[in-house]
Amino acid sequence: MPLIVCDKNGCANNKVSEAIKYAVNNGAEVINISLGTGGVSGYTTEYDAAIKYAYDRNVLIVVAAGNGDTVGGIGYDLNQIPQSLVCNNGGNNMIIGVGASDGIYRTNWSNYGSNCVDIYAPGVNIVSTAVPAYSSLGGFYGTESGTSFSSPIVAGVVSLLKATYPTLTSQEAINLLINNSNNGIIDAYKTLSANFTPSNKQTLKSTSSVSNNQQSPVNNTTESRIVIEEEKNLITKIDNNLSKRVSGKILLQVEKNGEGWYVNPDNEKKYYLGRPADAFSIMRNLGLGIKHSELSNYLNSKFPSRLSGKILLDVEQNGEAYYINPDDLKGYYLNRPADAFRVMRELGLGITNSDIRKIDVGEIE
Repeated sequence: MPLIVCDKNGCANNKVSEAIKYAVNNGAEVINISLGTGGVSGYTTEYDAAIKYAYDRNVLIVVAAGNGDTVGGIGYDLNQIPQSLVCNNGGNNMIIGVGASDGIYRTNWSNYGSNCVDIYAPGVNIVSTAVPAYSSLGGFYGTESGTSFSSPIVAGVVSLLKATYPTLTSQEAINLLINNSNNGIIDAYKTLSANFTPSNKQTLKSTSSVSNNQQSPVNNTTESRIVIEEEKNLITKIDNNLSKRVSGKILLQVEKNGEGWYVNPDNEKKYYLGRPADAFSIMRNLGLGIKHSELSNYLNSKFPSRLSGKILLDVEQNGEAYYINPDDLKGYYLNRPADAFRVMRELGLGITNSDIRKIDVGEIE
């Protein structure tokens, strides 16, 4: 999700903050920021609110530390000369600051300082895309050096960690990176091979929520519409007994690339869970409001059977959503679109094409 925050006049602080919040609200789990990495740009608290917004929602921000004095080739000690955004940690290490290494040691031009820089990654002669007229390699590729190239490497490793451990918290990711580095330099293999168990294994919960005035995308994309219309045309005869038996469950078509459907207990129709945005939309639109006090009574135990298969929205906590799995009657937290989609995939029940087409199709208008 590349977001443009700069123009011919530079990169405005408010635009960077807006982009961070936009990324969080649209499903990003890792954000890389490689901006203003040459010289001394100064420190401001203007970014703090946006960074905390991401951290509170378990979205990890990775920031380039900067290249210090590019003329003299000497990096700055950020403990003495703090810079934004790499030093906007909020006192809680809310972001990962990344310096540059030559593969073995920190480069002499990379900024450093334990208060702001958490880890180092390769930043010398990194191959990247380039405008042909300025390419050092010819064609559309060239080599460049700088912490701007180190930071995305770390963001990539964090993405692999989150793919490996879906319930991983931002702080757990930071600890894994640092504790498995080689003298402060990132080691992707060692980090991903570490003996690690996430603290939260049951629910896919982070601290994120969707505010009541934030509109979720509806299930009307071209791709989704094609699938829905195709399935509607393939229904032969509705099997009410089958529909009731799988009410509240998530179904995966084993003969059609695992297409996902949620059978709404209220009308026993199936709703298409195509992409993360579709799954999230279904969760938000078919949810049932519940008081926080009532919800809290069951979060650490089992929910009553009358709520089996339901989607619950905490009306006193910005509509935070939970899916009550019929198999164990536990509540699974539906955070951002990617989380809702992951819950759908992990809790899905395989079903054949012939059976899925005995259940009526529901649509979100």
